[in-house]
Parts: sequence; structure tokens; C-alpha cells
Amino acid sequence: MIAAEGVVVRTTIVGLLLLVAGGVALSSQTRTQVAGYADDQMYAFENWAASAPMPCADAIEADGIRPSSVPVATETGWSHPHQADPLLTLFTVPNGYDFETSGGATIAAGGLDLYSVEDGVPGWADSLMVTSLNRGAIYRVGLSDDGRRAPDAPVEMFKSTNRYRDLAIHPDGRAVYIVTDTRGPTRDSSGAGTRELANPGALLEFTYVVPE
Repeated sequence: MIAAEGVVVRTTIVGLLLLVAGGVALSSQTRTQVAGYADDQMYAFENWAASAPMPCADAIEADGIRPSSVPVATETGWSHPHQADPLLTLFTVPNGYDFETSGGATIAAGGLDLYSVEDGVPGWADSLMVTSLNRGAIYRVGLSDDGRRAPDAPVEMFKSTNRYRDLAIHPDGRAVYIVTDTRGPTRDSSGAGTRELANPGALLEFTYVVPE
């Protein structure tokens, strides 16, 4: 299975429902039905293999418009007894989003850890910590008491002009360690795309200092 740029998706493989993080699943044996939420926003399944009467080999996309011979299935046109919305997406966008101007919507998540230290940083207990490769930031996602919901918007933290590959949390909860990529695209403090990394191939430490 190969993950292309996108969001958390659901795909069926031999009747099983899986969760795939970070992209739209592409495979000759998979069929992505829902990308992110079942909201018919910025995604529909185009079944080029079923193109008729024009065969797939002869069907050509012109100026981003598919041939009428290619059948399309919307997200809300599909259902499954195990279908469930993701906790959240990082991030989905509405129809009309300009990828050429604004760039990809996904944060290109690299690593994930659970922050569960009760006496660590105030307000962080029971949060997911997600690294971003193309934003150079950590996104903290607070969880509900039962861990089944993410009621609030994710919080962007530790922003720098780097690609955050993975993270680890100190047992006392007062330090976060982040490993960075040696190269690749990210965004600087202004949001502009760049390949000039501030700390390539480094191990960064962010420490919480208790106020006096």
C-alpha cells in the first residue's frame, strides 16, 4: 500500500475496514471510499478502471477534468456498518480550496505519542502529540476523558523551520525530544515553502520550566 498526500482515510480491502493515516491509499486491490469525513468535500472516487465505453487506456484527463466515461462515487453515496468519523483530520479542506496557491492541506504527520503525565505540563495530560514534516511543528490534540473524542481544535507548538520526523516524551512530562529530517520541504515562520532547514538531522529538546 502506498500513501499519497491527503488526510486520514478509510479504505476497504477484501471487505475489511481499515484506518490509514496521512494519505489516500492507492493500490490495485484497494478502493478509497471516504477521505477524512463523509462530507463530499474535495474528494470523490474516480473509477478509471471502469471507464466505458472508452477504455481506461484511452481516457485522458484534460485541464484537470476527467472524461465523462469515468464513473464517480461520492463519499456520502457509500455506507458501511463499521464506518466512523476520525477523531479529527490534520487537515481537511472545503471544495474550492486552491492547492496551487495555498499548498497541501495535510501536515504530513511523521510521529505520534500519547502525553499522559498528570503532574507534567498543566493541561497536557491525555493529549496526542503529532509531529509535522512539512509544517515544522508539533500538534497537540486534547482527548476527552474516555479517549474517544478530540473536542477542541489542535494546538500548534514548537514551530521552527524544520521537518519534525518523530518525538519522545521524558518520563516526568517536562521535556519533549524531537528528531528532524536532514532534508526536504517545509514551511518557514511566514508560512512560505522552503528547503532551507534550520536544524537538519538534529535532536531538539523543548523543556517546560515551572513558574516561580
